[in-house]
Amino acid sequence: MTFRNRFLALGALFLLILGLLAPTPVKASEGLFWRVEDSSGRAIHLLGSFHLATAEFYPLRPAIMDAFNTADRLVVELDVQNLNNPETIELFQVGFNPPSVKLTDQLSPDSLEILRTSADLPLPLTILQTMRPWMASLSLAATSLLKLGYTEEYGQDSFFLTLAKQKSLPIAELETPQEQVSLFTSMSPEEQDLYFKATLIEINAPVHPVTRYMNYWIQGDAEAFYAAISEEYQENPELVVIMKRLIDDRNVSLAARLAAFFERDGVNSFAVIGAAHLVGPNGIPTLLEKAGFKVTRY
Repeated sequence: MTFRNRFLALGALFLLILGLLAPTPVKASEGLFWRVEDSSGRAIHLLGSFHLATAEFYPLRPAIMDAFNTADRLVVELDVQNLNNPETIELFQVGFNPPSVKLTDQLSPDSLEILRTSADLPLPLTILQTMRPWMASLSLAATSLLKLGYTEEYGQDSFFLTLAKQKSLPIAELETPQEQVSLFTSMSPEEQDLYFKATLIEINAPVHPVTRYMNYWIQGDAEAFYAAISEEYQENPELVVIMKRLIDDRNVSLAARLAAFFERDGVNSFAVIGAAHLVGPNGIPTLLEKAGFKVTRY
């Protein structure tokens, strides 16, 4: 073999090795994604979100990014990047107990037993004792996800809010912090106890349910996503009242507020809403379809 041929052979081998060492292209996430149109063809694209997520959710498939890049407005439940202000922090003070009251004073025997036998709470009981059951539920749910590596940074809300602000895209909110807090403060003591019990059951599961939800989201399987949610409540039927309050009842209001954007102006919107609000027979896409809009699953 001549020097030149040997050099070319080595070069080819080097390129082959580089090809073998190159990272495998990451398959884009399908997401839970819909297009809603009115009679004039104006559209709102709906993306189901995880408020806390991981890098595994990305990249998003081109159809999602194209819809965002051609939208005239981003719509979110709340601007989660704008909640760390004195007014909002003050709102959540109602979730804490007065000094003479403890969390365990407000729980049923069933919930107390589950709490007692919980092996690895993501927050110390001494901290939980300062909270009302609904606040303790929110705190446990969030910290359990943080321990699994889920962060707001990777949540689809924050992801698209960051992009929208970089390109000075108008941002509209569907709810106010006051409305979201009132969802919990208006719970009866019995409902708060059920919500706390549901949260304990979730974080005590051998595998956190969020793992299943994440996989179905990445695969774009809305039916399996809804079935997983339903299964959790079928196993604990007393918790259906919580699902109705936090999901189904809100869906009616959220769908109506989204529909109002079609009347407000002639622009297209890209909406990022909690994934649980978009799936199933009571999901927002179904409600908008019943209201006469053309709904297409992407």
